[in-house]
Amino acid sequence: MNVKEGMRRLGLLLSVCGGILGACLAYGDTAKVWENHAAHRRFESLMASPTMQKVAKAARDLHSFGDDPIDEKRGESDGVTADPWEKAAAKYRKDSILVNLDSIKRVTVDQSGLIASIELSSGEPVPRVDPPPLKAYLSVLLYPLIGFVLPWVGVRLLTWVGRGFVESWR
Repeated sequence: MNVKEGMRRLGLLLSVCGGILGACLAYGDTAKVWENHAAHRRFESLMASPTMQKVAKAARDLHSFGDDPIDEKRGESDGVTADPWEKAAAKYRKDSILVNLDSIKRVTVDQSGLIASIELSSGEPVPRVDPPPLKAYLSVLLYPLIGFVLPWVGVRLLTWVGRGFVESWR
């Protein structure tokens, strides 16, 4: 029997099994990356609609007027100060924009003036999700690759070391 051919076949078999095991281990991360990718695409497709473009422009315009729509110095001359509940209500009105157009019910704006989430007329929230980084996609591909390469190299090394001992005895 040819030991070199047998070890090559064993290495190939273990490498395929390692690749399959790596793919199974990567499945959890793959599902998370795919869900993040799909959520990002959904939010971006909603943001590309003409209605949301107008809402985003309005949110930027509201934010450009300053953080607090209530004038802090109002009433200083007559001794009346701004009510904290009035400030909170004004802030709430600023952070939540009712749209009721094109199946979009409400839009929430964060402190920087960007759209934070969109509530559809069905009641489903669509939050802003950043796209997964390139590293996330690459790490998912590395699991099966490492699972294939490690057994292949391991068996090759063991064969090389074993043949060195066997050939030195001849």
